[in-house]
Amino acid sequence: MDNMNLTFLGFAFLGSVFFFIFGYVLRKYTAKMKVKHAEDKAKTIINESRVEAERRKREAAIEAKDMLLKTRGEVEEEAKERRKELSQFEKRLCRRKITLIEKLK
Repeated sequence: MDNMNLTFLGFAFLGSVFFFIFGYVLRKYTAKMKVKHAEDKAKTIINESRVEAERRKREAAIEAKDMLLKTRGEVEEEAKERRKELSQFEKRLCRRKITLIEKLK
């Protein structure tokens, strides 16, 4: 009986050592996998952020170009209107000049 108890205790000790080592290795493996998963997720988030930043940069550039074209069109329209007003003013001035010359004759 003593021999059997000793054998049983030996197997129990070896089993507990085996399961302790197995649990330790399993915990290390799961921790390593969690870290890897977190790193992969972080890389994915960083890449998505870069893509989003580039998209917003392109959108901002397009909006800036649109604003530039709109402003340029407004300025050109205003310049056209002023040239027209100036042309009309020159015509009136020429008519007055002609009128004054005719009065002096």
